Amino acid sequence: AVLNDGKYGHSIEGNEIEISLLRSTSSPDESADLGEHRIDYALYPHAGACAQAQVQRQGHDCNTPLLTLAGDARLDTGLSVDGDALILDTLKPAWDGDGYILRAYEANGTRGAAAIRLPKGASICRCDLMERDQTPAAPADSIDVRYSPYEIITHRLRL
Repeated sequence: AVLNDGKYGHSIEGNEIEISLLRSTSSPDESADLGEHRIDYALYPHAGACAQAQVQRQGHDCNTPLLTLAGDARLDTGLSVDGDALILDTLKPAWDGDGYILRAYEANGTRGAAAIRLPKGASICRCDLMERDQTPAAPADSIDVRYSPYEIITHRLRL
């Protein structure tokens, strides 16, 4: 698999793999691609199907490097997702200031279940994409989540 930081043009012909790095269009902006560019890509060799090789997860990791920010919020080291197809995509402060929003998505077009392990002392409830609580908050060390193909799953995490 070819992993990259957002390039959209790939082709494979025989034993050659190509990736389009720039479009170099002249309309509507003649200077759109001029200047210096930084392009990150990687080759990810794997056996078998993309889903079993977790190519989607590798691509996600390539496109979302770990970022750290200064602040007073702390999360214990207990947060993780067990499940091949469910990817933890977002952990952010809730818009209303009440806890954190945890967002995961199913990446391989499959149905299944995964366990989300939570920091010690956390409570959690299911939310919609607008961060409105859908279930009552309950304390938990982990939760079991059932998912559908390409589903986005959102929870509110309170510490």
